[in-house]
This record gives sequence, structure tokens and C-alpha cells, in this order.
Amino acid sequence: MSNTNTGKERQDPKKLQSAGATYDIEKIQMLLGDKTQTQQLLDTLNDMHEADLAELIEDLRSTTRERLITRARSVITADLLVYLNDKCKKQVLAVLGVKHIESTIKLLSNEDILVIVETLNENTRNEILSLLPKKREKLIRLSLTYPRDSIGRRMSTDFVTIGKDSTVYQAIEAISKNKDLPENFSEFFVVDEENRPIGLVALKDILNEKVSEKILSYMDSDITTVEVSRDTDEVATMLSKYKIVCAPVVESDGTLVGILRSDDILDIISEGASEGILDVGGIPSNSLERAFWSGCFVRLRWIFITVVNAAFTPLVIGCFKDVLKNTNIPVLMPLVASIGGVVGIQTVSVVIKEFADGSLREKNFLHTIFRETLTGLINGCVIGGSLGTIVTFYYGDAMLGVVLAMSMAFCMTWAAFIGSSLPILASKFCIDSALSSGPIVTTIADVSGFAIFLSLARLILP
Repeated sequence: MSNTNTGKERQDPKKLQSAGATYDIEKIQMLLGDKTQTQQLLDTLNDMHEADLAELIEDLRSTTRERLITRARSVITADLLVYLNDKCKKQVLAVLGVKHIESTIKLLSNEDILVIVETLNENTRNEILSLLPKKREKLIRLSLTYPRDSIGRRMSTDFVTIGKDSTVYQAIEAISKNKDLPENFSEFFVVDEENRPIGLVALKDILNEKVSEKILSYMDSDITTVEVSRDTDEVATMLSKYKIVCAPVVESDGTLVGILRSDDILDIISEGASEGILDVGGIPSNSLERAFWSGCFVRLRWIFITVVNAAFTPLVIGCFKDVLKNTNIPVLMPLVASIGGVVGIQTVSVVIKEFADGSLREKNFLHTIFRETLTGLINGCVIGGSLGTIVTFYYGDAMLGVVLAMSMAFCMTWAAFIGSSLPILASKFCIDSALSSGPIVTTIADVSGFAIFLSLARLILP
């Protein structure tokens, strides 16, 4: 049996051919400003894939966006809402109303509808879900009851099950009579009397076999079930590690409620990587969709912390006025500090990547810190030795070269230690292990770089 009356996603071949093509935003704005060019505007937008059209809409100013939505309402479908960010999605629904997507919302998969409604307010969400058949509405509402970052929000409810006592003939007959087969249907689950999955059967394995054979003869019982409440990143990492391309999603009692396919796993991993990149800079992953002032405030918070840390720089330098009488010292100071900052942010990026792909776990925290610190030390010795030699010959001062070489080694080692320790320390306190690590590590590396360089200069130079 099929789990739900799932809509079929429409793929326009013409639009697929043009997918990824660049659009001329100035041309679109010109057509938008000329009321006599409405048809040409519609033709241009109609030829665009929904993902590209969504990108165009997001690039427009709010007032221009509203004009386009109003003028080109015929090309605004539920498919487009899947690709739009929250701000633009809400603006489209506010301008056109929910009734505008009544005919196209039913053609989407349950997963795409969930993407559309999960961030909307309750009234708008209920209005959209009321447009669907009761069975599909119930399934989507069930998915909404699961935590935001759980597999329950990302699983597909579009799957087929066959009872374990069925024969090949009964299975093929049930599948052939099913009018709501999933798109690209190629396998089905075998379940027991309690609707618990016990195996998976590939459709190709039974098509030319004896119809009287039991379906259990062709079943692969080596399946990995995933509990619906588990964290998405954790599950995606596990399935990717063991090369599992299809996993049944179950409730705590083992009953089958969904399926996780390879494309779902790739989406989760991709999103996790994007969030990690933004987090390294102390930027929340949804900041691109925030209101202007809200986005400014969120970033300002971490920049302010960085400024406070950086305020120690003049205090540190002020303690070494006697050392600064050597005119070569101020010239080399930025070099030491900047290299430390680069090493620190580079190390943070490595650690964040390992957190994202699941290779960094509590049991190897100390190993990771030791490895990155040792890497910083080795690189510091190489870079420091090279620059120290250059400075020795350029300034004719061997001791200045030694100071620079030692400072580089110390600074790069320290920056690598801080860059690997800070994200791990944050994770131990249940704080986002990436958020703000980049700005703070850079500042600490800069300030400590000045302190180390000037201290060594005071100790060694005459």
C-alpha cells in the first residue's frame, strides 16, 4: 500500500534546460516599469526555472518585488514558494493571498508543502493546509509536531509497504493498482502486522520472478532504522558514513512513519556546511533573511565583543614604549599579528568542518587539539625561520631575525591551540561550537601576537 496521496512534482523540460542560466535584472526592471511590455515580462519569467525566479525575486527591493508579484501573478505558483526565503514567501502570500496557490499546492510533495508552511504563522499555515485532502493534511500536521531539527521534519512520507506474508504476485498486483506511487518508485518496505519495517525489496528483483514465491525470499533484511526524533545532522552523518542510501524512519515503538532517501541526506549535509561557513564569521544562518535592522543588531553584538577584546591592543603596546624606540619593530609588528589571526581562523574552519561531517567527537577532542597545535608549531618554525632569515639579511640585524622567528613560532602555535580549543570548549557548554569563534580567535591572536613579539624583543634585543 502507498502511505499517502502525494502530489507529483512537475518538471517542465524547457525550464530544466534553462536552469542555472543568468538573468538580466536590469532588463526585468525595465519591463516591469513599462506597462505595455507585460506580455514580454510574463514570457521572460515563464521561461525561468522556479529556483532562478526565486533568486531574482529575492534580489529585488521590497517595493519592486511587490510590483513584480502583482504584475506577474500568473507565474507565481506554489512551486516557487518552495525556493523562496521566508521573508519573500510571506510577502508573496500577503500580496496574492493563499487562494492564489490553491490549484498548484496540491501538485507538490508533502515534503515541499512542509517547507512552505513550517515557518508561517498559524493562521496562514492552517489556511494553506485546509486546501489539501484530509489524509495529506493529517500527515503534514504530524510532521509539524516533531522538533524543527529532527528527522521527522525532513523525512518523506511518500513510500510503499507490503505485508510480510504476501507473494510476489500479490505485491505486483498491489503496486500496479496503486495510483499514488512515489515519483521514481524503485523499492518498497516489507512490514509485519504492527507496521514495523523488517526489510526492503527492490522492484527490479521481483519483476521476472515466480509469482508464487513469497516476498520474503527477495527481501533485504539488512536495513538501518532511524527514530523520527533524532537530530538531522547526526543521522545524515551516520548514513553518509556507512553509504546508506535509503532508511526507514520509525516512531519510538518501531512503527514505520517515513523514509529518508539519499537526496534528503545530501540536502541536510549541504545545509549544515553552509551554516558552518556563516557561523565561523559569527553570522547566524538565517541572517540573510532577517529584517535589515535585526540583521545589523545580531552581527553588531559579536563585532562589539571583538572591539572590546581589541581595545587591549593599545594597552599592550603602551607597556613596551621603550622597545618601540627601535624603528624596525613597528614595521614588523603587523606581520606577526596578522599571521596569527590567519592561522587561528584557518584552524577554526578545520574544526568546524570536522564537527559538521561528524568526524570530531568527544573521544578525540584532545587528539584534535594536539594535532592542530603541533601543526601550528611546525608551520610556525618553517615560516618563522624563513622570515627571520630574510629580516636578518635585509636589516643586517641577526638578533632581530631571531626575535621575529621565535615570535612567529610562538604566535602560530598559540593561534592554532586557541583556534582548535575554542569551538570544542563552546560545544562542551552546549553553545553553538562555531558561532563567534572566528571573530574572537582572530582578536585573541592579534593581541597576543603583539605581546609575544614585543616581550621577546625586550628580552633579546640590546
